[in-house]
Amino acid sequence: CLFIGLSLKDSTLKHLLRKNAILHPGHIHYYVHFMEDDAVLDEKHRIAIRDANFEVYNLVTLFLDRKGIAALGQLLTSTEDDIGLLADEVGVSTSYRFFLTGSVAVGKSTSVSHFRSLLTHDEWLERKAAGMNIDP
Repeated sequence: CLFIGLSLKDSTLKHLLRKNAILHPGHIHYYVHFMEDDAVLDEKHRIAIRDANFEVYNLVTLFLDRKGIAALGQLLTSTEDDIGLLADEVGVSTSYRFFLTGSVAVGKSTSVSHFRSLLTHDEWLERKAAGMNIDP
């Protein structure tokens, strides 16, 4: 979700965001912290706000003025071709990322092995325990 025009002074919104952060710690939302065109917020305060919003509410905070919000709106309504052209213009490569999930031994690795040219990352950070890859 992208929150624009909402205030974190709203206690109901804060409660719902906190509850969501606790129940779904992997879900990240985006929050636009509106900055008046002539407003100045030093880096120390931006970092404090950004870190607190992320730690408490799982919010990625974007500090944007009117022009920044307009640019974000244009980006969000861009076509795939527009994004490709913009990426080429600024020298950034684009890619698609897919996440395959499922319980143990349902065939995730087997399914992925049928595709070519995919970069994969194993779900296990350490060696699997003996027998973990065997269907129960």
